Parts: sequence; structure tokens; C-alpha cells
Amino acid sequence: MSIIETNVIDMVGTTFDGVVTLTISDHLDWSEVGEHLLALQQKINTYIQYIESRNIYENLPSAKGKPLAIRVYFKYEPKDQMIFSFLNKVSAILEESNIIFQIEHIS
Repeated sequence: MSIIETNVIDMVGTTFDGVVTLTISDHLDWSEVGEHLLALQQKINTYIQYIESRNIYENLPSAKGKPLAIRVYFKYEPKDQMIFSFLNKVSAILEESNIIFQIEHIS
């Protein structure tokens, strides 16, 4: 699974401290920033719908009552200010729904 499969949840797991984490695997480089951000937005929207529809609890009943996080693993480090602006907006929106937003860069 990957970011280009925008209607698929890549991975769901629980951290040692009990946070249910939905992971997005982003292998795209940033040569086409606009297209990349659109794919990322569509993927994040799929994850939000998965949570808001409560399908996560049907598929993972142990997630009930636990904090939820969406984590994006980037193969290529985001460096453009427009990207960081987008990620900050996503974080603020998710925070309103009590969803943690995390980004990681895989070296």
C-alpha cells in the first residue's frame, strides 16, 4: 500500500503507550508538489472518514477509548514552506477532532 492508493488504509497498529496509529506510507518525491499534496490530502481524508464512520472500531474493537493518531512516513523529506503550511493546517484540523497528527522522515 502507498499514498497513491488514496482509498486504502495502509496500516493500523497500537503503540506501546496505547495510541492507535493509522499509518500512511508516502514514497513520492516532491518534484510535483501540487500533485503530491493532493494525493496526501485525499489519503488523509480517507483516514478521517475511516475514523469518523467508526469503521475503525468495527475492524479493531480494542481501539475504543484509546487515543487515535494519523502518522505519515515520508521517504523524501518535505522542505518547501507550502508543504509545511499544509501539514500545519492538517494538524490543527485533526487536533479539533482529538486526533494526533505525526510526521516522520525515513532516512
